[in-house]
Amino acid sequence: MLKNGNIVEEETSYYTEEDYMLWSFRNDYTFTDVTVEEAEANTYIGTWFSSGNKLYMNYKDVDMGYEWTDDYTISSCNSSTFIIQFTETETVGNITYDYITEYTFKKQN
Repeated sequence: MLKNGNIVEEETSYYTEEDYMLWSFRNDYTFTDVTVEEAEANTYIGTWFSSGNKLYMNYKDVDMGYEWTDDYTISSCNSSTFIIQFTETETVGNITYDYITEYTFKKQN
């Protein structure tokens, strides 16, 4: 977490075989996001596009009936690894907090 531009807290967590994220991107600019945590699976579908170092994912939650867009900064992308960052900003009083989550995905064959 950043507070007014300075790191004040850092945490690392890893997904396991029981808890994981599986993103599938297709050439027709659609995707599937399956996230499993504590034996509960959530599946989202949507469309994606990229511009410069940004990835935009337009999510659709079919069960709940709502849509939203997340944008990620692409840190690295090669034939086997994809690293992106998601930033959420919150201001409390005159203090601004940036919560930065970095995701590292490995290509599955």
